[in-house]
Amino acid sequence: METMLRKYFACLILILISGLHAMLLAQCKDNSYELLDVNQVSARFNNGANFFWDMNGATEYFVPKASGKSPTFAGGLWVGGLDPLDGLHVAASTYRQQGWDWYAGPYRDGSAYECEASVTTGSRLFYNGIKLLSNGKVLILTEDAVLIYDPITRLKLIRPLPATRLWMGAKELPDGRIFLFGDDTYPTKNPVLFMDTVNYQFTGGPTLNWFHKESSIELLNDGKLLLVGVVGCELFDPATNLSTAVPDMLYPRMKHGSCKLPNGDIFVCGGGSSLNGSGLTLLTQRYDDTLGYWFPGPTLSVGRQRAQVTTMPGGKIFISGGTLSSFATQIYDPIAGTLVNGANLPDSASSLTVMPRDSAHVVIASEGGLPYMGRLYEFNIYTGEYKHIYIQRNGVRAVPLDPQEVLVDVNEGTELQRVLLQSGIQDDDRWQKVWKMDRAQIAAFQADFQAGTVDFSQYPQIEIWPAHGNEALGEDRNLAPFIDVNGDGLYRPGMDGDYPCIVGDQALWWVMSDQGPHAETRGRPLGMQVEAMAYAFDCAQTPCPDTSMDYTVFLHLELTNRSDTGYHDMYVGQIVDVDLGNYADDFIGCDSSLGLTFGYNGTDSDNSYGIHPPAYGSAVMPNGMLGEMSAGIYYENDFTVMGNPSEPSDYYGYMKGFWKDSLPIVNNGIDGYPGTAAGPATSFMYSGTAGFCGGAFTDWSEIAIGRSAFDRRFLQSSGPFDLAADEKIQWDLAYIYARDSSHTASVCTLKDATVAIRDWWQNQLDKSCWSTLVGLDAPKSGSKALGVVPNPVGGNAVSIEFGADLLGEATLELMDLQGRIVERVTVQPGADQHVLDVAGLPAGLYIARLVEAGQMRTARMVVQ
Repeated sequence: METMLRKYFACLILILISGLHAMLLAQCKDNSYELLDVNQVSARFNNGANFFWDMNGATEYFVPKASGKSPTFAGGLWVGGLDPLDGLHVAASTYRQQGWDWYAGPYRDGSAYECEASVTTGSRLFYNGIKLLSNGKVLILTEDAVLIYDPITRLKLIRPLPATRLWMGAKELPDGRIFLFGDDTYPTKNPVLFMDTVNYQFTGGPTLNWFHKESSIELLNDGKLLLVGVVGCELFDPATNLSTAVPDMLYPRMKHGSCKLPNGDIFVCGGGSSLNGSGLTLLTQRYDDTLGYWFPGPTLSVGRQRAQVTTMPGGKIFISGGTLSSFATQIYDPIAGTLVNGANLPDSASSLTVMPRDSAHVVIASEGGLPYMGRLYEFNIYTGEYKHIYIQRNGVRAVPLDPQEVLVDVNEGTELQRVLLQSGIQDDDRWQKVWKMDRAQIAAFQADFQAGTVDFSQYPQIEIWPAHGNEALGEDRNLAPFIDVNGDGLYRPGMDGDYPCIVGDQALWWVMSDQGPHAETRGRPLGMQVEAMAYAFDCAQTPCPDTSMDYTVFLHLELTNRSDTGYHDMYVGQIVDVDLGNYADDFIGCDSSLGLTFGYNGTDSDNSYGIHPPAYGSAVMPNGMLGEMSAGIYYENDFTVMGNPSEPSDYYGYMKGFWKDSLPIVNNGIDGYPGTAAGPATSFMYSGTAGFCGGAFTDWSEIAIGRSAFDRRFLQSSGPFDLAADEKIQWDLAYIYARDSSHTASVCTLKDATVAIRDWWQNQLDKSCWSTLVGLDAPKSGSKALGVVPNPVGGNAVSIEFGADLLGEATLELMDLQGRIVERVTVQPGADQHVLDVAGLPAGLYIARLVEAGQMRTARMVVQ
């Protein structure tokens, strides 16, 4: 662990650029993170291109994880290439000294991100605590503050209450003030408050005549307020601050619903006759504001506590909610005075919010029987047809911001989330997250789904897994990989039992792009989208090829050129600031035959790890795309031509194997700089003898030439390659730790572990999450569905029928519900079917999957 003063004087620089945030309002930076900690490593990954550190001066990478000791401080992703006119484009991250190049979220076509798409309430939000004001701002009522949220600027204003409230209601007045009222414990009454809508300051008001808790409030045509509660009713005049009694209701009520009718009368229904809401009444009533008296109305079909009374365009009244015993709704016609049955809701709901869309359609935020297990859906009040709007674990407090967007509470009322009705996806800060998933959690979810007992409060990450982007905003349709159980192309864990597809016993997933100002490198953006999965294995759960894999973290990166420009001579690389315990006593080495760049201690004792300290390195995995390391170098922590990069060409040059002054790195037996001594050009610093265990300390190595150990960092890259518009390429890394009987023996053990891990990774690891489950286009128009004959399968063989002759070579896979590939074959062009041997397969549901020319077709298959 060390301070950021040592790391490129970042504390001073961050102070100097503290005003940068105002320049980046249209972009979302990488503020979120998760820890990968399934085995003997605890490694932090930030949602962006920074790894391992807390972005505030401290490492959060510990091996062994309970030791508090760290082999590295930080890491960062670099990408660079040339456009058709040889213009340089670079996106990189070291310590974000001057800002950042990478932003959370997928690339969007021509539209910028907006941050702060959710509103944190800070304390308990009242049931009726969200109201849209006439100026377009949102009033938010909590127990200790009133918040004003501006949907345009996405800023919130907090006004603390003089004292905490247990309940509060509000009504906007014609004179531009907001009337706030509400009492806590009978019979104590709180004075009312007024808030202006210019500066949003409080002014005091009188105490009302009656106790009001969960009372209704309506504005009459004469400007007075009708407050209706279980103890009594009163009219309050905001102009005089005087209150007068209203004749008793025909039936007292609390936790009821009300609305103003077109003729100015007030309609009231539902609720109970006591302070705890018991004694629900079926009677409705109407207050005539001209006569000042209550008149009876039609009778409800069911008692409703917290009934929703919604005025529809056209003047009819939709009555819903307030009951767990009935799905029924009713429609009140105030002109005819009739109450008829509406369509049944898809589920019963004790609490809900109804937002009208047109004369027949509403949007409903429904809680159902369990708190925060609700859903958001569009509903036809006459036919019962509904369309689910996808959001995770919403509550019932909601308000429409405009015809396309609503604000709804999530996270048990501590946050309000903007939701786009067309796509059903939360707004931009949905991507301000790193998703964490364990294989054991997936297995438990599958078992619960099969038993019909899924409770998503136990599986929140499965429920919010970001499988799909918002296509209406230009995001990719398919993002985080998932197992599509019924092959419909939609991630619906609650309905279909779909679940995340991960590699390892634990995995993290996030997505980022360089779509925004490049304040760190000052390079031109690439239009690059990077989908990342960090993962690890627990050797107690998964057989490991080497015990070092329990100390290993893997990183899979999928880089997609989302711009309309093709690039050539591209490189992808990473910086790793190796700090093996004490940061100031490290050496660097590399082994090109293993794709390995590593750090080791300068002596056989470290003041953190102690005697015989470990070695630590990063190896490029042989993935068949970018499976080789093209450069493994280091640079100094200074500002010389061999030091920290500061220009776009510096980042790009280092990835190519050149110093900042464009001179090549040479094997001069000293420091690699041709100005020190001549030597042949090389891309591998301190490489020793390639493939030889002693490569770290024989031939050209820091320990062999007697250099002083210092604060080292290495840069590892792969390239060059071309990347056309919309083309994707993958880069895979393993971060490996090994410890043996000396600091040099630790290097030998590190290399042995790398050999075993690379071989296992290349030949045994199931990589289907990165190939056929995501990133594939929708089936082409006219493509045939797969056929399964017979289905269910009762024998030893099944025929998978393609519907037409294959035009090219294809891959046919059979996958179980755990996401394991139980059979994989290559099918040659011209075939129209293939017979699979299913002898010995356990009974159950399987997915047959055919991938041909980037297109995927699936079919369900039952083995009896």
